[in-house]
Amino acid sequence: MEPMIRGQKVVLSAEAQRAVAAWASLKVLVARYAHNPPEPVEGAWIDHLYRNHRPPPSWLVWIATYSGGEPIYYEGRDITVEFQGLGHEQTPHGVLATMVVGRLALKVLGVRAGTPPYRRHDAIIRIGPLSDLYVYWPMEAPLDDEGLVRPPW
Repeated sequence: MEPMIRGQKVVLSAEAQRAVAAWASLKVLVARYAHNPPEPVEGAWIDHLYRNHRPPPSWLVWIATYSGGEPIYYEGRDITVEFQGLGHEQTPHGVLATMVVGRLALKVLGVRAGTPPYRRHDAIIRIGPLSDLYVYWPMEAPLDDEGLVRPPW
């Protein structure tokens, strides 16, 4: 990840994408304990990450090249996701987080179950679960400060 933090060219294989997605997911889970009181953390999330070294199946992780002015940034919040068309079923205690380390930006969206809504975006590529076999980084369309706070859908 160091070359990405520095903005250098990297080709991420499927395994490297999984490792970065797992790292981002771990950081998001740990950050939920930084609040007083801590934000809810599902035991199933921790168990899955520990056993499989991958984000839980109902989580999505995106990667982006960051071109803004905040070399270190983290924002995470507890969310409730409502799935339309399923009797308005709600999934409480989801997580939506954005983090930046140097030129590397990551977005994480996780819920208890189901598939969160998302769409493809030019500035971000989904790496958890994989959307491409290889990711060529840095991306041509970087994420700026405005895009940093925008949800990935």
